[in-house]
Amino acid sequence: MKSIKADDYFSLVMKGFADVKQQAETEEMTIITEDIFKLNWMTTVRFNSFISFADEIDLRTFRSFIMMCLNMTKQGRSKLGMPSVCNAVLIAGNVPQDVMEFACQRPSKHTTMTEYPVVVDLAKHKTYYYTGPIFYGAIYARFEREYIDGHFAMPLRILSDKLLEGK
Repeated sequence: MKSIKADDYFSLVMKGFADVKQQAETEEMTIITEDIFKLNWMTTVRFNSFISFADEIDLRTFRSFIMMCLNMTKQGRSKLGMPSVCNAVLIAGNVPQDVMEFACQRPSKHTTMTEYPVVVDLAKHKTYYYTGPIFYGAIYARFEREYIDGHFAMPLRILSDKLLEGK
């Protein structure tokens, strides 16, 4: 299976965020912040997506990346305690088994903040994140999964299909 190019994937992901006004870039990552209101939530939730690349990753690197993203989410939270979601998205050329397994584990619990580690394997054309039941923050869980699927898994499937078609 031919590996997907990181630039092609990132370009397609960023098209999905074209209307988002709150974007920033550092040397390490691209940061996208969206405040989303849903009537059934009766509140606004801040979705923070931290997107970064790594040629080679290991579990220690992935955990460090998640902690850095969580700290940045905590610093950016509103003083009113607005619920926040931290999507720590690490894109890699090849993802080891222990990193895949870690990304698919139940996320850690935080007060008024939900953590969603996501790892994208460009070589295997797969996106790994937790899809099991969530009780803490369950009201947002379905939307969060759709958010991850639409913004991070779908672009990978599109590029994978194009590679299979030979385009």
